[in-house]
Amino acid sequence: MGVLPNITWGLPWHNVSEGGDLANTTSSGFGVSGKNVWKSYLHFRESSFQILGEDLPHIILFIFGTFLFGAVTRTLLKRIKLPYTVIVCMAGVAFGVLSVNYPEVRQYSETLANINPLLIIHAFMPVLIFSSAFEIESHIFLKSLSQVVLLAGPGMILSSAMIALLAVKVYTFNWDWYVGLMFGSILGCTDPVTAVALLRNLGASKALTLIIEGESLLNDGTSIVMFEVFRELALHPTDVDSTELAIKLLLKVLVSPIFGYGMAKITMFCLSYIFNDGLTEITMILAITYITFYIGEWLGMSGVISVTFMGLFMDTVSFSPEIEVFLVRFWEMLTYLANTLIFMIVGIVISQRSLENMTINDGFFIIVLYFGLNTIRLVLIVGLSPLLSRLGSGFNWRWAAVSIWSGTKGAFTLSLAVMAYQLEGLDEMNIRNKILLHVSGTVILTLLINGTTMGWIVNILGLSDIPAPKRMAMYSALQRIRESEANTFSLLKMDKFLADANWVMVEKLVQLEDPYKSHHKGVEVDDFLPNTKTAHCPDCERSIPWEPSLHEIDDMMEEARIRVLKAQKTSYWRQYSSGMLNRQAARTLMSITESTIDSGRFMTVIDVKKQWEIRGIFVIVRKKLEDWMYNIKVDKYKPPKNRILKLCYRTVSTNAFECFVYMVILLNVFPIILEYVPLMNIEHEAELQLINYIFFVVYVLEAIMKALALQKAYIFDHWNQFDLFILTLATTDILIDHLFERSVHKVRTVRIFKLVRLTRVLRLLKIMIPTFIHLLNKQINKQLSFGYDIGKGYVVGEEAIRNLIDHISDQKVISQQLRNIVLRNHQEAIKELGLLQRDHPEIAISVKTRQAIRTVLNSARDTIHALQSGGLLDDAEASKLEMMIEVKMKRLLKFPSSIQPPTAEELLKNLPWLQNAEKQIEFIKYKAKLLYFDYGDIIVYQDESPRGIHLIVSGMVRLHGVKPSFGVSSKGVNIDEDDDFQTEKSMPSFTDYKSSGAIIGELNCITQQKMEVTVTCETVAQTCYISIDDLFEAFDVFSEFPSLEYKIWLALGMRTATTIMMDDISYQGWSYSTICTHLARSYLVDIEKNNRFDLYDGTVEDVFLVYGSTEDVQSQKQYDAPCYIAKTTHQYKFRDLTIEELKNVHKKFPELKSSLDTYTFSDGSQKDLLNLIGTIPVGYKGSSYNIPIRMWILDSHPFGPPLCFLRPTSNMVIHEGKHVDVQGRIYLPYLQHWSHPKTDIIGLLNEMITKFQGTPPLYSKPSDDGPSPAGLNSYMADISSGLSEVTLQPKKQTGGRHFGKVTVLGGGDLGMACAMSILAKDVIEKLAFITTSENTMKGGTLDMEIFSLPRVETSKDFSDSAGSSVVIVTANTWGGEESYLQALQSNVDLFRTIIPNTVRYSPNCVLIIASQPVDVMTYVGWKLSGFPSHRVIGTGCNLDTQRFQFILGKSLKTSPAGKEAWIIGEHGDNEVAVWRGSEMDSGQNNNPDIIADHDKHKQLTHRAFEGLKEKGQRSWSVGLSVADLTETILRNLGHSHSVSTLVKGWYGISSEVFLSLPCALTAAGVVNVTALKLSEDEEAKLQSSAATLQNFLQQLKI
Repeated sequence: MGVLPNITWGLPWHNVSEGGDLANTTSSGFGVSGKNVWKSYLHFRESSFQILGEDLPHIILFIFGTFLFGAVTRTLLKRIKLPYTVIVCMAGVAFGVLSVNYPEVRQYSETLANINPLLIIHAFMPVLIFSSAFEIESHIFLKSLSQVVLLAGPGMILSSAMIALLAVKVYTFNWDWYVGLMFGSILGCTDPVTAVALLRNLGASKALTLIIEGESLLNDGTSIVMFEVFRELALHPTDVDSTELAIKLLLKVLVSPIFGYGMAKITMFCLSYIFNDGLTEITMILAITYITFYIGEWLGMSGVISVTFMGLFMDTVSFSPEIEVFLVRFWEMLTYLANTLIFMIVGIVISQRSLENMTINDGFFIIVLYFGLNTIRLVLIVGLSPLLSRLGSGFNWRWAAVSIWSGTKGAFTLSLAVMAYQLEGLDEMNIRNKILLHVSGTVILTLLINGTTMGWIVNILGLSDIPAPKRMAMYSALQRIRESEANTFSLLKMDKFLADANWVMVEKLVQLEDPYKSHHKGVEVDDFLPNTKTAHCPDCERSIPWEPSLHEIDDMMEEARIRVLKAQKTSYWRQYSSGMLNRQAARTLMSITESTIDSGRFMTVIDVKKQWEIRGIFVIVRKKLEDWMYNIKVDKYKPPKNRILKLCYRTVSTNAFECFVYMVILLNVFPIILEYVPLMNIEHEAELQLINYIFFVVYVLEAIMKALALQKAYIFDHWNQFDLFILTLATTDILIDHLFERSVHKVRTVRIFKLVRLTRVLRLLKIMIPTFIHLLNKQINKQLSFGYDIGKGYVVGEEAIRNLIDHISDQKVISQQLRNIVLRNHQEAIKELGLLQRDHPEIAISVKTRQAIRTVLNSARDTIHALQSGGLLDDAEASKLEMMIEVKMKRLLKFPSSIQPPTAEELLKNLPWLQNAEKQIEFIKYKAKLLYFDYGDIIVYQDESPRGIHLIVSGMVRLHGVKPSFGVSSKGVNIDEDDDFQTEKSMPSFTDYKSSGAIIGELNCITQQKMEVTVTCETVAQTCYISIDDLFEAFDVFSEFPSLEYKIWLALGMRTATTIMMDDISYQGWSYSTICTHLARSYLVDIEKNNRFDLYDGTVEDVFLVYGSTEDVQSQKQYDAPCYIAKTTHQYKFRDLTIEELKNVHKKFPELKSSLDTYTFSDGSQKDLLNLIGTIPVGYKGSSYNIPIRMWILDSHPFGPPLCFLRPTSNMVIHEGKHVDVQGRIYLPYLQHWSHPKTDIIGLLNEMITKFQGTPPLYSKPSDDGPSPAGLNSYMADISSGLSEVTLQPKKQTGGRHFGKVTVLGGGDLGMACAMSILAKDVIEKLAFITTSENTMKGGTLDMEIFSLPRVETSKDFSDSAGSSVVIVTANTWGGEESYLQALQSNVDLFRTIIPNTVRYSPNCVLIIASQPVDVMTYVGWKLSGFPSHRVIGTGCNLDTQRFQFILGKSLKTSPAGKEAWIIGEHGDNEVAVWRGSEMDSGQNNNPDIIADHDKHKQLTHRAFEGLKEKGQRSWSVGLSVADLTETILRNLGHSHSVSTLVKGWYGISSEVFLSLPCALTAAGVVNVTALKLSEDEEAKLQSSAATLQNFLQQLKI
């Protein structure tokens, strides 16, 4: 019977025998006697009862116990800077030592000590190798591949050889060279896990990190190959076959990488058919990793190398976006577990097998080996440095030092050591034990010493220094985080549950420190910020803003470029994660980005455009097939008139005839096959021959009927030509069959020739060609769809980058350059996509439809997750719904690549403000009109009143103008429909492209504001037009809520809010579908002016201002549409007081003009403020004077007073007094007692006039002879000319009549020369000298500012050029290190900035281009200005013509002789000298001996032209020439000059280029071009110059 153990606390234990009797009863407490009984009982229980399990797999307990120990140790070591793996290895040694005295432990250690080393390699190495390779960025690896291969190949071999030399010659173990080299191969590999992790944390160079990590990765493969080779040589030195060894090396070194690459591609192909199934994807990649390793080893290759290359060529885009984080964590976990087990096992093996045999000499040898390894590493790196510095990313001594010290050993080295210990053929005591012991000791020393001191080494070398751009980026990020924290604080403090929290403690504990903050005294983060750094001026003893050097700007630009490209890559991944991009498109875009990072340039649309360019074998084959299918001359197939021929024509034209012929061909296949069946061929030879004749006759009859029916047209059809070819072969076949005797050789020849009968079957391809073309079109459509998807992703990426530019760089110069580059790339991409949609609209519609489906399904999935997290759906229900969504997502993989574009009616129905409103749709359909526009037609003009809404049905249009104002002027004030509020500075221009489905004029119609853009057709376009009258009629008809007007406003508001959220850094983590879901519950609120409105009352999540301007009542912060209103705002009102007040000011003081400029406060901060600038009339001693003032309107207006200053001109001096300080600041009692609404600007101006009447605040500068009694009169005459006619004395005219204003752009020597020469002419009223983006201290610009000249205003503001009659452009950016084309492009980029800004303020001016090369830059100025060609001229050959005419005049001793002599053509060496000499022809020449001979005439011309070249051109010479042109234009003289003008249509020139020709100039520009009679050679020179210029112009990006 059984045993019933009765265990009762404090009661005796009873043992019952089988018979049920009480065998022995012992009353036991917990004393000594009780222990003996307990032991006896335990023994009895163990041997008899079998409750505890025996022979369990103890290894399982050990493995998971090791994992638990590792987790605890890793947690404790976070505060102790010791290598985790060393601690685990020491724990393994301790565990092994315990097993000596404790048998219970020995059963675990003994099993592990005898573990098969191959099991360790096959179990752990694939994980470690693939994890390391998978983390490496492939594009950086490929760039540094040569350096990595050099270190991991020859470097590894040399290192192993030197270690072998150390082991053989220094060690006393009598090792042979094979053992030594095996030992060297074990210690030659590196495992710099600690160094790599440290370098990444410190932000060191990625190239250095990758060189170290890549070397470790590849030398693992080299190490194991060498180990296997020398292991065989050590075990069987005489049995190694050299051929077999060579084949093995070939397989391992060359075939293994190819195999790994192939497995990577196979894996990615398999993963492409798995959608959002993380479990399957992770399982597949794990399984294929081990299978790759195993198959590689099984086939004689290197599994390590195969897995290495497999990991290198895999990328995260191959996996579904939802598992990205899980994927990374999964491989990190496997790597961590593998390292933990390996070091624990090695520690046990050391303690069990080698520790007991360790001697003092072994310890000494381990230390010697450690120092020897570092010395060998030093020699190796130094020796290879000359090569490393010339390869890849370069190599310097700091990198060399880190590379030397990073040669630590790790798990791979220990695994090879364990393998070496298990080799039975080697001596256990002197070889195997010593290898294991010394290798393990060296690994521990490198981890303990090198690993722990790596941070100190990196800091000493300065590699941990954070560059200024990174510091600025971190500082900017922290500032925004703190702003977010402040907003959160303000909201939480109003929470009813958290209001009484200890907010002082909260603010203290949540404060984030700058991780890049320097710990050195005196070093602050502000020292690295451009807005806070200052320099000390030695002259004025002031601190002035610091300006970075060109080198610093280049460094910051490069850092910004890399950040932009990384942000682009992140954007592509985010689009892929949200389902906006498919896997292949995301992979392609990210690959292009990675390659662009290394190229030193930005990613452009040219890189993307290659993806949708139709080329390759598919296009060629389709073209050939279409030629065969459709190359038929239809006009040749007219029915003949003859009855018989007409009958033949009708017969061959029927489908029945074609089917009959195809049936005959199919029947003919059967006897042809029988010809090659041996028995059938012999038995039925005659019958087969007869059948062949019958089919031949049928083919001949077919050809005859077609020839009779088609007559001459028969031969033009490709298929008929092919039929004739087949008939020719058949005839030849019959002739050979009959003419040759049937010898064995002849029979074989005949049988071989009969193979050509199979060509008859090829005629069946005719009916298959349409299918082939369809398949090819399908494949091409896939390529186009893929390209459009990539282009769309690129556009979205550029839009995302545009919103991050201010976060990327705080330097205005850098951010402006980035903004220009991104904007240009975005515009070009939009244009290219529009052209692609024009050519292939069905492709674009397919991509857009697929994206819409993805977005809706993603939104549905987000909703499911929200319901599940809220408890409204349980897991099973949510899983079912998600499964349905996944099925629909998978169907998108087979979505058609082309869909027919929607009609105008369908587009109209899809408008967001007409959806599901049948009556409104019918009304709009009845009123709408379809309009057609040709290329170049203008649909809408800028500044015209809106006439209606255009819905683009097809085609693409270009929008050029200014961005929508959204009810706010450029000064930040509200504007009304009837406002004529004008500003001196208009908004910056922009260009955009719209295609099918876009709406034009929506906002302008409902607000009745003028159009901000000009809309031009880039292609043939069709629009659905709804007039504004019909639209307003619809508003009246459908006025019930929700009215049509409300729905239009709501659609505009949601569209604007979507843009704001995507631009806001706070919403960068939101997907597009999430934003759409968030805004789906939005509604619109219309608020009247002067009304206050409460926000964020607990029912509102976000508020977006979509039109107008508001002000926070508490903080007085102004918000201008479109913008997001912060959650700290609780009540705001519309800012309408300022605009109303300014209207009144303009009525009473028309001389005061408003503008928006940057004001610098006393603390150095800057802000764009509205200001009033002009003059006020001040009476003094019976006369009226114009006092120039400037008033800055602060954001606090009207509650706060403005800042008032005098604005003296260059010949005025401030009269410091009671109300004016030395700086010109105005102090009035009215300002001190400012109180709205009692005070206003008009009252301030009236008091200002009253106070200044007693003592004028300005007076004129005294002359050199002393003070002038008429000084006040003199200075008043110079104030604001034209604004007041009241003066004490009239101003004396010092020259002739003045004709207008002239602007000189460019502050160089040429600009100075032009300005001074024009002033010397004394024909201008005013000269504006504008410095451009080139160096403002260049030339005499500074001197011009110091030594003021009358009628000259020096400025950097383009608005000061307003109203110019002539604008002279002298600016250029020539640099000595640029190529000619680069210099041209630099000038074009400069012109792109200055020309539009100039013509905006002087729209009626004449442009004179003096920048070099003048002909090219004149063309650029013409294109950028938008002027007609007669108002854009270049200085061209004017100076050379004047010189040429002068030289000829002196030679001929007559002044008018040169007037018929011209220098024309391309300015420079290719000029053409033309002199026909009208005086010579008329006999008026005073020196006929010189010109009577035609040869002497040519000699004179040549001599004058050569003398002209020797003179060259200096700035002053060109300046005088420019002044001459300016005088001709201003005085409207009509004189002829050889200037650069548009020559298209002249002298056989068909291209749009500018060359010099004689032109008559007036105030309107070129009014006439003189036609010269040129020789053929002269015309050829002009045409050659035009072709050269056209070539350059095509290479420029204008």
